[in-house]
Amino acid sequence: MAKLKVKFESNATLELIEAADYYQKISSDLAYKFLNDFDAAIDELSIHPKLFRVRENNYRAILLNDFPYLIYYRLFANQLIIVAVINAHRSNKFKKKRLKR
Repeated sequence: MAKLKVKFESNATLELIEAADYYQKISSDLAYKFLNDFDAAIDELSIHPKLFRVRENNYRAILLNDFPYLIYYRLFANQLIIVAVINAHRSNKFKKKRLKR
């Protein structure tokens, strides 16, 4: 199966950078592991985008394997749009506000 093209909204990119910076302050190894986990999730999404259920506002989400982060995305015919990278421990109120569209 061919991989879909993946694009990031600017807020999702900022959230990813903030999360990586957080782990970098703890340990460069931890930041490296976080980014590897993130990349593995993106690879999985690009191959199997419908594997994950539709959530609020027609977003789908994947939870990273080893870190408490959800990647929210929208699926289109030929691409994935990553719209948010949110800590799973954030409140539902925050998530709904962040994903409001």
